Amino acid sequence: MSIKAVVTDLDGTLLTMKKELTEDNARALEKCHERGILVIPATGRTIVGVPEFLKALPAVRYLILTNGSRVMDLREGKTLKAHLLDQEKAADILSYVNQFHILYDAYINGRGVSETRFLENLDDYGIEAPIQAVMRRTRFPVDNIIEYVRSSPDKIEKINNYYDDLELRARVRRKLEQDPEITVTCSLYNNLEIMNAEASKGAAVLFLAKYLGIKPEEIMVCGDSDNDSTMMLPSMKKIAMGNASDSIKAMADYVTDTNDRSGVARALEKFVFS
Repeated sequence: MSIKAVVTDLDGTLLTMKKELTEDNARALEKCHERGILVIPATGRTIVGVPEFLKALPAVRYLILTNGSRVMDLREGKTLKAHLLDQEKAADILSYVNQFHILYDAYINGRGVSETRFLENLDDYGIEAPIQAVMRRTRFPVDNIIEYVRSSPDKIEKINNYYDDLELRARVRRKLEQDPEITVTCSLYNNLEIMNAEASKGAAVLFLAKYLGIKPEEIMVCGDSDNDSTMMLPSMKKIAMGNASDSIKAMADYVTDTNDRSGVARALEKFVFS
């Protein structure tokens, strides 16, 4: 059965480690558009964090944001589905992690919110330079995130934590995962991402498939890390990047090249364009 939609993670998958789109990937996405194949980014980022060059591509209309907490129709500028954290719930989570030496921020209404003290000391939390650049460009600084979240008129899409101590990260994850109202995942070796329990990239893909009238077997998904695992559904064509985690590779039907070597384009050439 022919592929009608390609759902792809961004960081570590479609984008290089420098957060760029290779020429081969750009040409492949253009070819998708020419063939009427939808390209659906599925990312942990908010709408503000998705690069403008991706949002401008003709093939990109629908976005899965903040790990499935929000699904958007970019052309219509509207949210199709959202599973968000209540303000008090998010504030409680932030109050719990505040006791540790970690960086934490919150994503609210499409915008990342961080504290000035964090943004001025990003090196203290093991955050790589390309991610630091994204954070400085996309975060709205406040004095106190917990109070900001508690008084926010909008619910919270996602909470993000960065750890310089991986043993602490594992211990906090075990604790948070005991809460049935939230789901915990990660996109990097040293972060945790916390959302509403009903939010996941996989659930968002299934929602869009039904919304668009596309069968699951007509979808190809591409990913590299833990927050992509829920997209690796049995009936879909599952592609792991060459730089993917071992667990994602084990779930995949095929392991393509790395993100720096246009792995998404290679998979499209092999399974969609041939």
